[in-house]
Amino acid sequence: MPGHDWAAGIKMGLEECATLVLVVSQASLHSPNVANEWEYVLFQRQVPVYLLVFESVRFEPYTMPDCEISMKNQILHDNLEISELQ
Repeated sequence: MPGHDWAAGIKMGLEECATLVLVVSQASLHSPNVANEWEYVLFQRQVPVYLLVFESVRFEPYTMPDCEISMKNQILHDNLEISELQ
């Protein structure tokens, strides 16, 4: 909305949310800003993050720097792949 500080609103939402629903798309998975937001909520605040698939994507697991937790083990169950919603 005109006149509103979007960055402040996002920061407030990340600080106050009880859960985070991440709308997953190719663009969101490649956005450093989106990554910073959900990683903060998941690892710093330890709030659950749920994935809502907006489009079919390939989610490649990776290991966080300075951390032994694999994203595949943290968010997804073993051998679970995100497939196209029908």
